Amino acid sequence: MKPDESNSGLPVFFRGIVVKGLGRGSKEMGIPTANLDDECVSNLSPALVDGVYAGVAKVVGYDGIFPAACSLGKNVHFNEVKRTAEVHILNTFDPDLFYGHQIYVCFIAWLRGMQSFQTIGLLTSNF
Repeated sequence: MKPDESNSGLPVFFRGIVVKGLGRGSKEMGIPTANLDDECVSNLSPALVDGVYAGVAKVVGYDGIFPAACSLGKNVHFNEVKRTAEVHILNTFDPDLFYGHQIYVCFIAWLRGMQSFQTIGLLTSNF
């Protein structure tokens, strides 16, 4: 479901701690993501529509604020039932160094809803 422009609530600002995910983003898809802790995700408004967002992110301990593609919701492609938040920061550095660091995220624009794809290739081309 696409959020209505008049009540999307964007931009949305939040922060969390980067935790280890299942490793599918970097290992299977070549798209490393910073996975946010469960407390951060549970504190996000349930009214915030699940989907893929354009945004920016700042990881404490690293210089700069970077553009990011962000995913919020249940990963239906992998049949996940838990709501998660993942941030793919559009910069070149080792995401393994982020674990345990605080991250500040701003969702700027909603791009699309969560969806399943026939292949990993189709998924990555639509991230």
